Formats: sequence, C-alpha cells, structure tokens
Amino acid sequence: MSVSLTMDCPAAIGTEIQECMEQFLKSRMPTVSREVECKFKEGMLLIRGKVVSYYAKQLAQEYARQLPGVEHVANHLTVEKAA
Repeated sequence: MSVSLTMDCPAAIGTEIQECMEQFLKSRMPTVSREVECKFKEGMLLIRGKVVSYYAKQLAQEYARQLPGVEHVANHLTVEKAA
C-alpha cells in the first residue's frame, strides 16, 4: 500500500491543523483506528490514538512534521496489532 504525503492543507493554525491531521489519518491510512485525537498548541502537534503498525505510526509523524505551522510533533500513537 502506498500512502501519499502530499500536503492538502493550506497554511493553517489551531483547529485547522488538528482537523487536517485527523483527516489524513482517517482517510489515507486505513490501518489507523478511528480513535485518533490531535491537539495543536503553540507550534506543538500532539497525536494520540491506536495504529496497527510501526510503519503507520512513523508515517503519521512524518506527515505531521510537514504541516505548515507545526514546529514539534509529540507522537503518542500506540501500536496494537489487529485481532
């Protein structure tokens, strides 16, 4: 499976960054649980939730780092293999 990291989000702030990241996770990464939460404050994007692989966790982090306005990423995604 190939996932594009192309930026679909314009320069954004606050809730727009959170929504953009959540949309990426839910629409482009089918291995991501719907239990994903993103919070943005003062340049820091926190990603929290469950994924089924370390690849998905890393991919989410790399996408987040590319978002305009994001200076730091706190990747609190946990890897839980699908049953």
